[in-house]
Amino acid sequence: MKRWVVVGGAGNGIIVRIEVGTSSRQEPDRLATGAVVEEQERSGTRMRYRKVSGLGPQAGWVSISASGQDLLVPMIASVGGQAADALTKVVSGSVGAEEAMAIFNSISNKNDKAAGILLAGIPDMFLKERNPVAALAAAREAVEFFDRKGDKVGLASAYVAVGSAQLAQELNGDALESANQARSIFKEMGDAGGEASVLEIIVRILLASNSSAEALKATTEMVSLGRKGKDSKATGTLLLHASEVFLQCGRSVEASAAASDAGQIFRGFGNKREEAESLLAVAYAEMNTEYGQAVSSAQAAADMFRELGDIDAQASALYTVASAYLGQLAVKQRTCVFPSKADTEGVITAAREAHTLFGQVNNREGQALAMQALQRVLTVNSLESDMILNDTTDNIMSKTGKVMYGVKPDQGKTIFQQSKFAWREPTAGYHYTLVWDQQVQGNGQNQRSGYKTVMAAKAARSAALPMYHALKSSFNRASGNEGPLMIHMNAMNSSWEYGTSLVSNVSTVSAMLSCKLNHLVFIQVNECPADSADAMGKVRQVYMSPVTLSVLRSARLEAPQMTIGYLALDTATWHSNRAEVIAALPDVMQSEESEMHFYKGTPLAPTLIQKAQDPSVQTNVRRTI
Repeated sequence: MKRWVVVGGAGNGIIVRIEVGTSSRQEPDRLATGAVVEEQERSGTRMRYRKVSGLGPQAGWVSISASGQDLLVPMIASVGGQAADALTKVVSGSVGAEEAMAIFNSISNKNDKAAGILLAGIPDMFLKERNPVAALAAAREAVEFFDRKGDKVGLASAYVAVGSAQLAQELNGDALESANQARSIFKEMGDAGGEASVLEIIVRILLASNSSAEALKATTEMVSLGRKGKDSKATGTLLLHASEVFLQCGRSVEASAAASDAGQIFRGFGNKREEAESLLAVAYAEMNTEYGQAVSSAQAAADMFRELGDIDAQASALYTVASAYLGQLAVKQRTCVFPSKADTEGVITAAREAHTLFGQVNNREGQALAMQALQRVLTVNSLESDMILNDTTDNIMSKTGKVMYGVKPDQGKTIFQQSKFAWREPTAGYHYTLVWDQQVQGNGQNQRSGYKTVMAAKAARSAALPMYHALKSSFNRASGNEGPLMIHMNAMNSSWEYGTSLVSNVSTVSAMLSCKLNHLVFIQVNECPADSADAMGKVRQVYMSPVTLSVLRSARLEAPQMTIGYLALDTATWHSNRAEVIAALPDVMQSEESEMHFYKGTPLAPTLIQKAQDPSVQTNVRRTI
C-alpha cells in the first residue's frame, strides 16, 4: 500500500470526514501535520486512509490537495522518505529543536514538501525551549528557503515565525512589521483563514505594546475574517482567543458573547474539552455580575471535565465556581450588608471539592487557592477560619448570621453557679473589618489618562527604573493633558528602611500641598493583601502598606481637593503583570475604586465587612477545692 505524509493545514493538520463527500460529517479532531497514513481508496483528489503514525483520527476521507496546495505528499517523493521520516520524528516529539535543525541540514533533497514543513516548525520548537535567538535565526532561514522556492504559503508562515521570535525578545515594532508582511501575503492570495491566523499574533503584539484600541480593532477584524472561512472549528478557536482579548481590555460583554459563540461551535462538533474551555471563558467574563452566568457556566465546565476524566481541570473549574460565588457576594454586599447564604454555601461546597481534587493530583498551589477562598468566605460571614476542615458544611451554614461569643463556662463542673455579668456593648453592630476582595469591573472610564507623569521614587534605583520606563511608555501615548501626576513608589527596600519610607510618604504629601499639585499615586511593591495566604505564612520585614494607607487616607480628609490613588502589587505581579498595573493607573485616579491591590495578577479592591468584636467583659469562674 502507498504511504503518504501530512504536510498541509498550516501546522494545524487537515480536516477528516467520515465519507467521500466534502459535505459529509467532519471528525472532531484533525489529522495532524507529520502524520503518516496508508492509502486505502482514491476518488479524484479524495483519499480514504488508515493511520500508521502521528495524531488524528484512525481512518477517514481527506483531500490530497486544496487551492493548488499539497496537503499530503507520497513518502517516495523524497529519497527513501528521508524528509517525511524526519518530519514524523519531530512532530512526535522524539527530537529537540537543535537535533531537528541538524536533521534538516542533512536532508539531501530539500525540494521535498516535507523538508519545507520541517523547517517551518523548527522556530516554534526553539521558542518552546525558551531560546528566542535561535528561533529567530531558524525563522529567517525559513523565509529565505520559501522565498527561493516561490512558496507563498510557506513564506507567510515563516514571517509569522519571525514575528513570534521577535515578540519573545520584546522587539515589538519589528514583530509587527514581520506579521504584517505575512498578512499581506495571505491577503494577496485571498486566504481569509490564513489572514485571520496572522491577526492572532498581531493582537498579541499590540497588547504587549499597550495599544489596546488597536488590539480591539484587530480582534474584531480577526473574527470577521474567521467567519468568512470554511473552517468552523478554526472560527471557534478565534472566537475563544477574541474573548480573552476583550476581557483583558475591559470589554466583559463582548468577551462573554464571543465565548458563547465559540462554545456553540465546539458543541456542534462534539468537542467537549474546547466547549468546556469556552464555558470557563464565559464565567471569567461575567465573574462580577450579580445575575450573570459565571456560576452556571463554570459548573457546567467542571461537569464536562469530570466526564473527560481530567481531575486537575475539573478542580480548576470548581475553584472558578467558588470565585464566581465570591464575586456575587461582593456585588450583593454593596446593597445589603448581610452576606448571601446561598452564595456562601456555594463557595464552601465548590472550594472544598476543589481542594480535595487538587490533593488527588498533588497540586499544592491549587489547594492553597481553594483554602484561600474558604478562609475569605468565613471571614465575610464573621466565622473563625479553623472551621474550614473541622466542621461540616451544614454546621457552618447553621452558624452564619449569628454573633459568636466566647465558649460558655461548664456550669456542671463549677462550685459557684454564676450567671454572666450583665453588660451592654454600646458599639455593637458598628464594628467593621477591611478585607481585599475581587475588584468589580466597569468602575473605570476605559480611557487613557491624559496626565503628564513625573515619578518621585523612594525606591532603590534598580527597583524604580523598570516601573519608570514602563510609565513613560504608557503616558507618552496619552491623549490630552490633564497636568502633572506625581507617582511615589515604595519598593522592596521600604520595609527595612521603615522610618525613612514613612517620613518620605508624609513629606511627599506635604510638598504636594505646598506646590498646589493635586494628583498623586502611591505605588507599593512586594507586599501581599493582609488576609492572603502568603501574608500569613511568610516571615519577612514589617509591611509598609498599613502606614502608607493611613497617610493617604488622612490626606484625603484633610485636603479634599487632592486626588490620591493607591496601587499595590506582590512580587509575582511585579515580574509577570507589570503592564496590567500600569494600565490600572487611570482607574485609581478616575473611578470610585481609588485603592487597588494586585495579588498574583488579580486586581483586588478594599471592602468593609461587618464583624463583631470579641466581648470586652467575660465571666471567669475559679474552682476551689
